[in-house]
Amino acid sequence: MSIARAIAAALLVTALSACNTTPEGTPYQPVASDYRPYGYAERKLENGDWEVRFTADKHTAREDAETSALKRAAELTLKAGLKKFAVLDRVWEKYVDTQIEREIVISDGNRTVRRTERNFPRKFVRERRIAIYSIRPYRGEAPKGAVRTYDAKSILKQ
Repeated sequence: MSIARAIAAALLVTALSACNTTPEGTPYQPVASDYRPYGYAERKLENGDWEVRFTADKHTAREDAETSALKRAAELTLKAGLKKFAVLDRVWEKYVDTQIEREIVISDGNRTVRRTERNFPRKFVRERRIAIYSIRPYRGEAPKGAVRTYDAKSILKQ
């Protein structure tokens, strides 16, 4: 095999492996940290309702983010020993953060050099899309003011 063919084969393998790592969207998982704020999170409100959030990246469709928020709401409902939940409020937010300053820290073990760059040529842009649901798990009749009601097991089967 010639060197040119070997290089071409290596480039082809690299290109194909890059295709496999292309982001497909935000996986269904709990939020890990502020640095990677993607996934679901919830908090219980004083009146017993829940606020459920799903934060997605720019590769995730709005419908997928909303479905993930509903899935987490269904899990919380079943965990509470109930079968149904009502959506009391629904919000969709979109944020675009642009980093125009960065600090570079270089250390060789003996000394550390810090440098701040402003308006560097490549801006870092992070887009977040957030589906926020206020929900109330319930038994019996749906709460007044509910936007929509769901059967928790049905949501999890989707």
